[in-house]
Amino acid sequence: RTCYFFFKDDSIDQKSVTNALCALLHQLFALSPELRKVALDRYRTNGPKLPRLFTALWDTLVDASTQAHPGEIICIIDALDECEKSGQVKLINALDQFYRSVAKAGKDMNLKILVTSRPYFDIERQFKGLTSVIPSIRLLGEEETKSISHEIDIVIKARVREIGSRLSL
Repeated sequence: RTCYFFFKDDSIDQKSVTNALCALLHQLFALSPELRKVALDRYRTNGPKLPRLFTALWDTLVDASTQAHPGEIICIIDALDECEKSGQVKLINALDQFYRSVAKAGKDMNLKILVTSRPYFDIERQFKGLTSVIPSIRLLGEEETKSISHEIDIVIKARVREIGSRLSL
C-alpha cells in the first residue's frame, strides 16, 4: 500500500501537516477498509476535532500499521520545506521518536516513510539526529541546477508538443 501527500506552500490546505496526515489516512483506509476501526476508535475519543489533532492522527497512522496483517505501508511525503513551520517541527519530531523506538526495539515495521525536501539548514538540522540512526539519502541537486533546468525544459517542450498535437493547436 502506497499513500502520498505533496505539500504546497501557496495553498492553505496543502501546507497543513494535519491535512497531510488526513490525506494519508484516507488513502490507506480506501486501500484497506479493515483498518478503519483504528480511526473509528480515535474518533470516538476525539470527536469532530480529530482532523485538527496532529498527535491523534499520527497515532492513528502508527496504530493502523501495527494491526494484525496490514502489510507494508509506504507513505511518501513530498516537499516538506513547503509545509508550515510548526507542522514541519511536529512531523520531524514524530518521525524521530517513531524510528528511534523502532531501532531501539530492534524490530521491523510495516510503516515506511519517505520524506523529500529542499536542503534548508533548519530542516537538515532537525533531521540530523535521526539520519545518524537510520538510513537516509542526500541528493545534491543544488550542484546540478543547470542540468536540472535543462531536463525540465526538455520535459516541458515535449509535453507542449504532445498537448498541441492532441488538441490540434
